[in-house]
Amino acid sequence: MRLTRRVGLGLLAGLPATTRTYAQSRAWPSRSIRCIVPSAAGGYDTYARIMAPRLSELLGQPVVVDNRPGANGNIGMQEVQRSPADGHTILFGHIGAITINTAIYRAMPLDPVADLAAVAVAITSPLVWVVNPATLFRTCRGWSRRCARSPTAGATH
Repeated sequence: MRLTRRVGLGLLAGLPATTRTYAQSRAWPSRSIRCIVPSAAGGYDTYARIMAPRLSELLGQPVVVDNRPGANGNIGMQEVQRSPADGHTILFGHIGAITINTAIYRAMPLDPVADLAAVAVAITSPLVWVVNPATLFRTCRGWSRRCARSPTAGATH
């Protein structure tokens, strides 16, 4: 994936907006940027790792990707929430953790809307359904019909 100038500048333009103390600091960033990814390595953190070198080049400071998996992203989000509001810690989060967790967890450790500030959409990535080519269905409609006839027919064993 190529980090376009538009995405890079959008990320950079938005980062200072997430800080309360930015106006007091004229030398931002004054140290490395910590990019927290609230999932284990090998998933969408790949995108953060692709973007980090280019952001480092644009900012003149290292951008360090730090995986903080757990609780469907809540651990990483909490880490960002608790960090100093100086723009040196950012979250590379996914929509599920940021929006859906409030609906599925009774006691959220934070309120993503109130405790985090959205800066930019970094990537868009389609998700696809795939099946073994030897299966009896080739479309979602076929799979759905098969499941309607036998609820366990589409299950993986």
